[in-house]
Amino acid sequence: MKQYIRSIFRPWKLVKAGDMAAVVGFKTTTINALHTIIDENGDGFFSSAMTVKRSRALLDQYGSKVIGYHCRDTQYGEVYFLNFEQAFRMLLKACNLYELAQVDSVKVALSVDGADLFKGRTHVSTGIKLTDESGLHPITKQPFLVSARENDDNDMFCKIQTKEACCMMIIADAKDNKHLYEDVFKEYYDWGEKLQLEGLAASEFGPKLKPFTITHTPDMKGAWFLTNRGGGCKNKNFFCHLCACTKSALTSYFVENMRCDRCK
Repeated sequence: MKQYIRSIFRPWKLVKAGDMAAVVGFKTTTINALHTIIDENGDGFFSSAMTVKRSRALLDQYGSKVIGYHCRDTQYGEVYFLNFEQAFRMLLKACNLYELAQVDSVKVALSVDGADLFKGRTHVSTGIKLTDESGLHPITKQPFLVSARENDDNDMFCKIQTKEACCMMIIADAKDNKHLYEDVFKEYYDWGEKLQLEGLAASEFGPKLKPFTITHTPDMKGAWFLTNRGGGCKNKNFFCHLCACTKSALTSYFVENMRCDRCK
């Protein structure tokens, strides 16, 4: 029974628990509490915090070796860039889309999001997400989308599991504003445009991959920054990022056809 408990709480599993849990949901104090409260007799059920720390360092070293990253100090803050090509190829392999990408176009989405860590401190990141229905979940190995036809007129999708099929590409400890998108994230979106037009060329990391079908899935704030349009109707002339309607012409009968459904 002791061996079984130790196998469940192996160091790498505790590292994964810390990485996958919500913010501060599982941390070093949790491991110390396991020792103090549950393993009070010192039977060695749980790995020590130092052992878990060493496992985390080994994981960081391995990730740095197989993917690679570099840090850049910008005027907006500290920004970490993964090696786009290596990370993307690994994601395709993990989801069983690598061979398909060599002969056909695979669907992917470019995403960006920001979140306030605390007052005055913002975390902004970009990522690439696999949206191709031919993909397999990297852990369960089940299809992303399973089509189950209930009748001739209805086509239902079930077992939608794409939550983990997303890879961070840029992580910025910086204020979320449009200048960050225009100056720093431009490199990422230029790479995404090249993926759509040319695919990935053959390199030391693998064979040539066909051009990809790209969609962009930013949140509303990101869409405003990327299009340089949108915002409050009272403050912005082009308050809608979906059409050319201006705030001054919002109530005019003559621009009725210029309005999108959102403006109407």
